[in-house]
Amino acid sequence: MKSRGIIISLILLLNVTTVAAQKLALVTRVGRGTVAPKKDAFAALTATYFTGDSKGLREGLVDLLKDPVYLDANEKFIDEIVHKFDFDRNFYSFIFVAKDPTAKDPQLVRVLTYPKSFAAYYRDAGATEIELGNASLPGVQQIYDVFLYTGKASIGITYTYTETENPLNAQMIAAAKLVNFGEIASAISSQDVVAKQLERAAPGARPEVDPADKEVVYFTISSVSIPATRATVTAKSTVDFGDTPQKKIRTASIDALADVELRHRVISPCALAIAEASNKAVRDNTAESDDPLIKRDDLKAAVRKAINEVQGNTTCQDEPQKPPVEAVALRADTIRATIDRFLAIADGGESKRMENNTVYTNSPLNRFSLGLVAGGIFNPSGDDRVKLSDEGKVVADPLSGAISVAALYIHPMPYLSGTARPSQAERVRFMVGYVATPEPGLAVGVAYQLFRGLTMNVGYAGMLVDRLAKDVEVGTTPAVERPFERGVARALFAGFGYSF
Repeated sequence: MKSRGIIISLILLLNVTTVAAQKLALVTRVGRGTVAPKKDAFAALTATYFTGDSKGLREGLVDLLKDPVYLDANEKFIDEIVHKFDFDRNFYSFIFVAKDPTAKDPQLVRVLTYPKSFAAYYRDAGATEIELGNASLPGVQQIYDVFLYTGKASIGITYTYTETENPLNAQMIAAAKLVNFGEIASAISSQDVVAKQLERAAPGARPEVDPADKEVVYFTISSVSIPATRATVTAKSTVDFGDTPQKKIRTASIDALADVELRHRVISPCALAIAEASNKAVRDNTAESDDPLIKRDDLKAAVRKAINEVQGNTTCQDEPQKPPVEAVALRADTIRATIDRFLAIADGGESKRMENNTVYTNSPLNRFSLGLVAGGIFNPSGDDRVKLSDEGKVVADPLSGAISVAALYIHPMPYLSGTARPSQAERVRFMVGYVATPEPGLAVGVAYQLFRGLTMNVGYAGMLVDRLAKDVEVGTTPAVERPFERGVARALFAGFGYSF
């Protein structure tokens, strides 16, 4: 019963939870800027999220951000490199839109890149220094949050962290902070970005670049400080995707003008004049471009001004009075419908919202873990175990059968818990433990984790047993009060274990 109580105590030690006061993480905006990759390169890069080419995704992100151009609050270039992306030293959490070929709509996704020096802690040989979706952090206290997008968008991020217990030393809980960074798009062209990149390049290192073959990718970078080195971190992101491409706005305006010309030019010259003036305002405030409209308020004001000017001229003021009388109401409806249609084009549709919740398990590198081992004994040695039979005689009771051990695993190399699959550092371990059955004792050995939760163990155990006292023989009825004395039996064992 005492052995069973020790095992239960070890299990409870792993499941103790405590609650503490909440704290706020410090999330600060580092900067915002642009890069100019080749056209369609960014879309091809984000598509690799669903193809399984994690190595290509990481290499693409490194290449994308190797020469960033930063902007000030007024959308002007600045010479300062606010943050140099260093993938060999920093942890970056990237968020962007990716399209699964098998799904109807794109998704907002996150990927975590980590320094090469941490690769061995994440997985076996062949690590690519990137984790998709939920991932683990090795007890870090700072990561960089980076949002990438090619058009107009606004992002709000919430970082909530809950301190978790150390299995060997229970701790406390939690906190959160919301930061909204607003729109990150601007009206900068790829020519502008390329020109700035070439401007600061050394004269002999300036490549021949065709800006027309480039596109603009915007980014914001934020620093996230995590006070707790052992915590569950939830990164919640809400992105409102921006406006209709300018080319589509112009097309909608032309279609509306053509419709008025075809259907209403005779019944209402005023409606046609409004359509022509509104279409001109649209063309003057947009470009033949796939880029979203940034200055939507300017377009709405220009269309409204054009409508007001036409409504104030003689044509529109006199039209309601023209015969026949039965056409007056029709003209008024036509004018109102034309105005509403162009105002709707100027107003634009509602932005599309996407959300992403990603969980990072932040935990310092571990060297110890606990487990339970069940196996079989073989090749016993040392003192022979004996006992009294029901007839009162001393009989041999050799060790055999099963053994159970409450194990403390010691890892030669520290490992990161909670990764997608165990690293070699987590798999390979030494073991010391308390032997619960068949007799109390101590055990040492080595173990290898087959998969998370299951280990294969071999070792050597020493157990306290009852052996014959002096002048007592097996098969006899003892004449002394204490026919046994304490001895030590030894045995090899092998078995499977459950690691917590």
